[in-house]
Amino acid sequence: MTIEIHSVADLAPDEREQLFDRTSNITEISARVTDIINRVTTEGDVALRDLTEEFDECTIGAIDATEDAERAYDELDLSLQTTIDRAIQTITDRYEPRASDSTSLRRIPLSRVGVCIDPYQQGSATQLLHQTLPAQAAGVDHIAVALPPQTESQELALGVAHRLEVDRIYRLSRAQAVAALAYGTESVFAVQKIVGGTNQWTAAAKDQVRDDAAIDGAYTAPACVIIANEGTTIDHIVGSLSIHGKYTKAPLVVLSPDEAQLKTVQDRLGCAESDSHGEYEQVHSRLQQAHSGLFSVRSLSEAVGFVNEYSPTVASVQTDENATIERRLKNTGHIVRGPITAHKIIETGPNIGPTQGAATTESPLSAHSFLKNQSVQSDTPDHEDIYTDFVSADNVQDWSTSGARRAAQGRSRFPWLMEISASQTTSLDPEVLQQLLWEHFIAQWALSGWEYTNVCFIEQSTPMLWTLIH
Repeated sequence: MTIEIHSVADLAPDEREQLFDRTSNITEISARVTDIINRVTTEGDVALRDLTEEFDECTIGAIDATEDAERAYDELDLSLQTTIDRAIQTITDRYEPRASDSTSLRRIPLSRVGVCIDPYQQGSATQLLHQTLPAQAAGVDHIAVALPPQTESQELALGVAHRLEVDRIYRLSRAQAVAALAYGTESVFAVQKIVGGTNQWTAAAKDQVRDDAAIDGAYTAPACVIIANEGTTIDHIVGSLSIHGKYTKAPLVVLSPDEAQLKTVQDRLGCAESDSHGEYEQVHSRLQQAHSGLFSVRSLSEAVGFVNEYSPTVASVQTDENATIERRLKNTGHIVRGPITAHKIIETGPNIGPTQGAATTESPLSAHSFLKNQSVQSDTPDHEDIYTDFVSADNVQDWSTSGARRAAQGRSRFPWLMEISASQTTSLDPEVLQQLLWEHFIAQWALSGWEYTNVCFIEQSTPMLWTLIH
């Protein structure tokens, strides 16, 4: 079947909605995933072995493969070990978090993180690098990796995991891996956050455990868009489609104002004689799927508008106006300058990022994905004069500097004894008083330097004024 060439300008409203709405359809397997999670939480390792045999069609002995990783690394060719070292160094530099120049913001790494690797035949090691190194750069104490038990690249992934010195490696994938990492079993330690994996079963399970373990997102199908124009070579377009297709089964889109160019791409992908490895056939098939295709645009500006609405995981910009276009692309997880190549895949990990249009609000994994922010209030504000004016305008009593606070420090020690101003009666029942306290006052803080904790409440909804006495 020939790939059709569509015009973006001629798309009907329902066609645009179908093209752009890539919300993950995981509802159809949600009930099955719930059963899997329940089995893992109740049966533990027994369930993991049974589910692995069902989904991965293999039998596993020990679930923990950490000790096997050293052997796998030692059996790798020396040149490949050197390549792994170089890749780790390059990618680590990319993910190193920037130090905060604020003394009032502290970044705290998570303690335990789980990384899920997709059960694909290619790209496991690349996924592993781009999902583990950010966590290491953040300073996460314990990193566990769930590797598919039966893939062609498993030995390489095991070797990379050993070189990364991850704490645990499990022979698990899909929903059962997510359930084990979220809730723990006899062999698997539970973690605080689960990242990675664009398999449908993985995404559905992450969506269901998000209340018990943080996730990066219930991501599937990381789409790729290629922006081309008259100066782009056909080999670069077709090569980019083929390379990206090896790492993910995601939607593919090509945009160009040159319809003749798109027609040449169409012909090239349909030519069986030039497809000695079957790569064109695979791309040809994917371009006919939903959310994919060859699209003509009236200008590169229209292409930019398309990408920002489509929000792909990766955009490959292959034009003679790359710098201008890059600055205008706001809603894509990764921008690849020029054609997609194998080394760019390894360096940037474009299949690791927000999918289904989530790039409008979310970002690819980075060290900050594994850090918590904690505010720290300094003893003396840097701009105390501004804060003082604001406190006065906001009618907040500053007990830290007032004479009332200094006088109170020398009085008797009854910090919870209160009186009401003349506008209210002072004969309230203590229980009623306590109820009013919780209903009407929303802000409280402990006063530094007091021997006992004192609390100041700001009244919001009535003219009632409360003060502490001692």
